[in-house]
Amino acid sequence: MNRQLRMHTDVVVEAAPAEVWAVLQDVGRWPEWNPSIASVDPPVALENGTAFDAKQHFMSLRCECTSMDVDRRLAWRCRSLMRTSLVVCTLYDNGSETTITFDELVETWTLLWRAGAERADFEKRADLFKAEVSERSRR
Repeated sequence: MNRQLRMHTDVVVEAAPAEVWAVLQDVGRWPEWNPSIASVDPPVALENGTAFDAKQHFMSLRCECTSMDVDRRLAWRCRSLMRTSLVVCTLYDNGSETTITFDELVETWTLLWRAGAERADFEKRADLFKAEVSERSRR
């Protein structure tokens, strides 16, 4: 029987939505700010329907961009033998800063013993994403 875990966090970055979007949709560089992703193949910019493979340190994921509204919203679904996840990132323009809302729904039969680790990893990825956007916007 599969279990579900819903996670949500908001991150505020001092950058324009276009700068945030550039980091978010650059799948090939996700391993630079997401420690749970070891590699992405092919390293393409996302469009609706774009498929890519992501390797985590312990499993391979088959992913697909399921929805995209440039500079506003990006969603993708990833599947492996043990889990399915749907991630939705929504950007809100606040003038001199952007709020990024990360929502993730994880379905897996292993969730009972992984829920705490999943939440911690989720929060860490959001913080690392914010740091990556800040660093790139200063360049």
